[in-house]
Amino acid sequence: MEKHCKICNILQPLENYEPARRYADGKDTRCRACRAKEHKESRIRRKKAVELGLLYPGAICPICETKTVMTQKESYTRQAIVDHDHHTNEIRGVICSLCNSGLGKLGDTFKSISNAYKYMEKHYRKD
Repeated sequence: MEKHCKICNILQPLENYEPARRYADGKDTRCRACRAKEHKESRIRRKKAVELGLLYPGAICPICETKTVMTQKESYTRQAIVDHDHHTNEIRGVICSLCNSGLGKLGDTFKSISNAYKYMEKHYRKD
């Protein structure tokens, strides 16, 4: 069997994918080569964020204002994530993993985030 990698879009044998129970075919959506490249880029961003003084133990997430932690073992939802622009790869800052996931689910665009804000502003109960 084969599948397309969501990053390089190359049709490859399933052996080229890491196991991942959350997917129907039991395999990651990224081939091993693309996955390795993403991990390397992530490590480089984390190192650069430390050098810039953005990533440190106890950094506060600027979105939800909670204290972040440095490792997933400490807290999966509050792990410090180096947020970056997916087009330029430029570091935007450090946010918690929960807020990073939220931005991603909103498409990582200003328009969708602005629309979500307007929606919440309209429907938020100020008790």
